[in-house]
Amino acid sequence: MSSPRDVPAQLHQARVTNRFRAAGYVRIQLHTEYHRLSVIKTYLKLGYVPVMYCQEVYELWEAGCRKLDWPYTPEEWPNKVAGTNHGQAVNAFS
Repeated sequence: MSSPRDVPAQLHQARVTNRFRAAGYVRIQLHTEYHRLSVIKTYLKLGYVPVMYCQEVYELWEAGCRKLDWPYTPEEWPNKVAGTNHGQAVNAFS
């Protein structure tokens, strides 16, 4: 699913996430396109979770999780991000 050119980007994403964690951030929000499955899987592995803000998002994430062979657990995911009216993925480290 990942191409060799994705590897440097995935390492960068992990480093950036770890720097935010080390700085004490407890909520990191990001946005990406739904078709970028290898990137989404990297974010999921880093602990990011989707924000289920409308019915279309439930359908997209159900299909995406199936393609990624990732557990589809919307009952464990937030349905909004504080201070916004929507969002695609957020990491709520606690």
